[in-house]
Amino acid sequence: MVYLDQINNHYKNIGLKVLAINVNNPKIINKVKPYVKKRNFKFDVAIDPEGKISDALKVEGLPTTFFIDTNGKVWDRIAGFGPGTEKDYIKSLETYFDINHIKPDPISFEKKTALNKSQNINIEF
Repeated sequence: MVYLDQINNHYKNIGLKVLAINVNNPKIINKVKPYVKKRNFKFDVAIDPEGKISDALKVEGLPTTFFIDTNGKVWDRIAGFGPGTEKDYIKSLETYFDINHIKPDPISFEKKTALNKSQNINIEF
C-alpha cells in the first residue's frame, strides 16, 4: 500500500487515481479507516465486505491490482505482491503512458526504513 500511495501522489497531476478496495469480513470494517489514517495514505479506500466488486472483476487472489482506463476498461492486472512487484506496477503504467502519448515525470520510490525487529505488526484486515 505504501507503493500505491507513492504512485497516487506522484501521478495525480496527470489524472491517475488509486482506489483500494477492502474485501474483508464485515466485522472489521471499522478498522479500515483508522488503518489508512494512521499511515496517512492519500488514496481512496472503498469497502466491499460482500465481495460484489471482487466478484465482478473476477479476483482470484489478494492483493490484485487492476489498471483501468478512463473508459472503465481493465487493461492490465497484477495478482499478488512480492519483492519487485512495485516495478511491475511502473512497467504497466509506463506501457499505458507510452500507448497514450502521456509523458509524466519518472517516479522513484522513497525507501522506507526497516522496522525495528522488536516492533510488532498487527494487520487485522
